[in-house]
Amino acid sequence: MKKLIDFEYDLWTTEDGRCMVRVRLTREECEVDRETFRLLRAEEKRLRRERMPEKEKIASKKQATLSSQINQPLSLQTICSREDEDGEFWLTDPESMEDFVTTKLLEEAFLATLTPHQADVYYYCITGRMGKSEYAALCSVSPASISKTIRRIQTSAKKFFGRG
Repeated sequence: MKKLIDFEYDLWTTEDGRCMVRVRLTREECEVDRETFRLLRAEEKRLRRERMPEKEKIASKKQATLSSQINQPLSLQTICSREDEDGEFWLTDPESMEDFVTTKLLEEAFLATLTPHQADVYYYCITGRMGKSEYAALCSVSPASISKTIRRIQTSAKKFFGRG
């Protein structure tokens, strides 16, 4: 069984905000994007929770019991376990790593079906990085043409995902 100290990689961020990963076996270091860093960190935390020693599990259960007695959840992302009669609150990860990866793969496959202009509009306008007016001004086109492009992307998405 692997211990936390035996993970295959080290994760850290630099003072200037870059996300870094070091492979322990080869000691190679590289910079990764925030999404990759987030995925690796989430996996590390999941493994840490799975391999938590029994003493720590008991201590965390006592903390949860204390928290339920105060009647205040520790986080906004908590659920009440129906199995426990005490109504203890347990912290959960609301995002499934498997769902996230599947969604990303589907999104990449869909983006491959779009034209370069449509892919740019998707990236900036649909994912919320920039408003339609801002993007239209940046590209020197009318906001109406960006709206038409968005409608074409939506039509393509309906066909791609089988709803059209």
